[in-house]
Amino acid sequence: MIFWFGSPRYEAALIGCSVVICATLLMKYTPIDMQQPMHGSEWIKILVGCFILAPLCIRAWQGFERSSLAAISIYDQQVQMGHFVHEYYDQDAIAFNDIGAVSYFAHGNNLDLMGLGNLTVARTILKHHESPAFFDSLSHRLGVKIAIVFEPPNHDLVKRWTRVASWTVPYNNVSSYNSVFFYAVDPADAPRLATSLRQYKKSLPAGVIVNYY
Repeated sequence: MIFWFGSPRYEAALIGCSVVICATLLMKYTPIDMQQPMHGSEWIKILVGCFILAPLCIRAWQGFERSSLAAISIYDQQVQMGHFVHEYYDQDAIAFNDIGAVSYFAHGNNLDLMGLGNLTVARTILKHHESPAFFDSLSHRLGVKIAIVFEPPNHDLVKRWTRVASWTVPYNNVSSYNSVFFYAVDPADAPRLATSLRQYKKSLPAGVIVNYY
């Protein structure tokens, strides 16, 4: 079975583990003696295996076709987010909903709004108690300076914050959204964020579209 998560990087982990496990079980419980001519049952097993693996091969080929543009999209979007935070907010608390590159490059006490990197958020989401008021209160309690989110600007949570700018990657083919938005959790921090974004703009790849609000 193939699971669609919107990005081949998740599929690679699942399929890679599945192939190892299935191959081990197949070799253990259906040994084939290559010294002897194969009988009908062995050929049937091989044909069934090919049938099962065919969708994976097709999906892998599609992934390779997308990989070059996907790598560019990730570099122009998530990696740039990480570089920006590292340069201007390295030790500050940041709220975001994509824990990848930002967590790798920055060293602050980051708040993951999706709960993957924050146990309090994860427990709250599991109990279905999450709300804009909860995230806003937690952000202020943790001293979060800015938020970098992929949610659309009309989301109830970000209405509580000050939208400063956005980066758009029109050729994105791997992330859920083409645009990422930058917010100041405290309106008093908006000027610093705006200044930092304008200074960093010269470091952005040429294809990234910047908008200020």
